[in-house]
Amino acid sequence: MAEADEVPGAPSGTLPVLSAGQTERLMPVPWSLVRVEDGGRRIVISVAAAPGSVKGVRIAETPSDVTLTVYRTPPPGGFRTLIMVRAISAVELDPPLGTRRLRGAEGDR
Repeated sequence: MAEADEVPGAPSGTLPVLSAGQTERLMPVPWSLVRVEDGGRRIVISVAAAPGSVKGVRIAETPSDVTLTVYRTPPPGGFRTLIMVRAISAVELDPPLGTRRLRGAEGDR
């Protein structure tokens, strides 16, 4: 499982869950685990991205794993945006994480 970042604060909101069709023009962005709340139903994550560029998350669940892939819009004109902020957001799960491994975070192996 990913190590939790030492990032204080409350999430700025809950990321919307995206369908496969909604991610076609988006790119994955690394995220870090902040904490697990509400009995494993709420995963609080930290994402480094340009302000307003994070669009949502895809959730893949198996009996042993939960994989989160966070998506953002690509940088305009193909250049890398220099202004990056660390935003704290939440992902809602149903059923709760339980004993399943959380995957997809930076450093996850």
